[in-house]
Amino acid sequence: MSCNEKTATSGTGAADSAFSASSQALPRLSWRPFSPTALEALPILARGSALRFLLTRLYDWLHKQDGAFVRPKDPLEYRDRLRFHKGVTGPGDYGLD
Repeated sequence: MSCNEKTATSGTGAADSAFSASSQALPRLSWRPFSPTALEALPILARGSALRFLLTRLYDWLHKQDGAFVRPKDPLEYRDRLRFHKGVTGPGDYGLD
């Protein structure tokens, strides 16, 4: 299961299996491990990414256009993801020990 297939719903900030990395989700690890700097930056980058998607979806949800081909998606999915990423204490929460 990839990091983006499921939303964390526990609300506790604890690692959710939906966000665990695996060799299938991150094939990059098989040939080049992450540097300590990259692993340290991962939680803040994930929070920024979740916030960006939340805001984009929220804007689209609030500014629906008649006749648009794109259907707005629920922004609350990324609110839950953002909550998860805010509770991450290190790469181990993503399964990257």
